[in-house]
This record gives sequence, structure tokens and C-alpha cells, in this order.
Amino acid sequence: MTEAEKVKRPTLEKMQEVQKESQIIGEFLDYMSERDSVMCEPNKWNGVDNEDWDETTHEACYLPTKRTTEQMIALFFEIDLVEAEKERSALLEAVRKDNNGNREEESGCMYDHDHVAHPEDCEFHN
Repeated sequence: MTEAEKVKRPTLEKMQEVQKESQIIGEFLDYMSERDSVMCEPNKWNGVDNEDWDETTHEACYLPTKRTTEQMIALFFEIDLVEAEKERSALLEAVRKDNNGNREEESGCMYDHDHVAHPEDCEFHN
């Protein structure tokens, strides 16, 4: 079993499962944005939700969201983007370890450069 196969990645797997649906939602949000539609969220004063009307000014208590399309889709599918990034990083590190291990087996080189006259000629470092 490779190092990459050992990495647990439930968040990335969930993202893969909802990829088609999230693509459609993303395209729709982009479509609406191109037509000057703005996603809004309830305004919060002093940490309190004011989802209806401001009684003093009689204005709606909503502001444009600061969330990106990716963040809104993740919120909808209950995906933790921070956790997904941690899983991506762990997976990338495991793949690098696997690749370095394969290079060492193939060449006998693990940065010792016994197989080349000059270290800068090492094909695995370019």
C-alpha cells in the first residue's frame, strides 16, 4: 500500500461525490452574478440577527455576502474547506514521499548523486 493510499480523506471524497451538483450550482451563481444579482445575508448588529426590517429606518437588514462561490457551495453541502485543505496537503505530501521512494529504488539516488558526476546533472532534481 502506498503512502497516498493510507491518507484518510473523507472531506475530499465528499467533495468528489457532489462535484456534478456543485458545478451546476457554481455555474448558476456565476450566471446570476453576471446579471448583477447579489447574494445577501442578514445583517448583524451587536451579534444579533436582524432578519426582517430595521424599525428605525424601515430598511431591509441584509447586506451583500462576502462569501465566495466556493464558500457558499461548501456551506450548502456542509463541507469544511479548512479540513479539505488539510487533507489535500497530507495527500500531496504522501504522493511526494511515494514518488521519492520510487526514484530512490529506480536510480539508487536519494540526493547522494552517486550516479552523476555533478549533482546539478541529476535528472530527479530538474
